[in-house]
Amino acid sequence: MTDNTSFGGRGYTTYGFEYDPGPDGNIRWAINGSSTWTVHSSAIGPDAAAGIGQRIISEEPMSIVLNLMPSRSRFKNRNGTPLSDAAHLDLRSKLTSRLSCRSKLKFPASHYPTSDYINNHMDLYMNPNISTFT
Repeated sequence: MTDNTSFGGRGYTTYGFEYDPGPDGNIRWAINGSSTWTVHSSAIGPDAAAGIGQRIISEEPMSIVLNLMPSRSRFKNRNGTPLSDAAHLDLRSKLTSRLSCRSKLKFPASHYPTSDYINNHMDLYMNPNISTFT
């Protein structure tokens, strides 16, 4: 859990995940380096009754989108009034790319178009000073 020193600009909490793709893969989430939750590929396994086959943790490089702030129009108090801002979130993100692992992963562009996009925009992944891209 986030400790009280991370609020009001007094400190920071690190949120992260480890992504292991494939039919035996998993995704593990962590806060401050401690595991909080893991989903294994078996959790998205087949369901014969529903006619759903085995699904895997995707092997394509993926973008993880974090929705960090609730929408005022969707989240309301019990009396129906919008929630007030109970806390201030100062988000400072850093994309960490394990490019040293890329040679092992081998994502051919013909099978994974995301790989081609990444290769054509490598500066976006390597320059920590880029904060917006349009």
